[in-house]
Amino acid sequence: MSDLSGLDIKSLLSGYQKKEFRVTDVIASCLKTIESKNPKLNALLEVSKESALKRAESLEARMGESSKLKLFGVPIAIKDNLLVKGTQCTAGSKILEGYRSPYTATTVKQLEDAGAIVIGKANCDEFAIREIPTRHTVFNMDKSSLFLS
Repeated sequence: MSDLSGLDIKSLLSGYQKKEFRVTDVIASCLKTIESKNPKLNALLEVSKESALKRAESLEARMGESSKLKLFGVPIAIKDNLLVKGTQCTAGSKILEGYRSPYTATTVKQLEDAGAIVIGKANCDEFAIREIPTRHTVFNMDKSSLFLS
């Protein structure tokens, strides 16, 4: 399997429709990239490996609908100030450390309804109120913008 983690949305959707690759291949590639780079970058506070793979398998069974869902099989990270059922949501604050969401935010649900796959929770400044994102996070600085820009 080649590295599919760098494909843009248009290329992903086109590849799914042409059956060039499977949703599980894309998610596995993204998870492999996260596993190798996140310890250095600290871009994701939590990775939803099992649920992302389960969702990918579910979408694969619906490949015929790939053209109907605008974000079919597109992996996304949700900023840590938005709720995703069963995941930790700290909003970048130690005060909320350990809080697990009992429901999914409407915004995230709409993304999922469009076919997106949540792969994790993205680091953010405390309560996401700083002008320069994740420079002053209490959960270690997100270095992705420094290394990937």
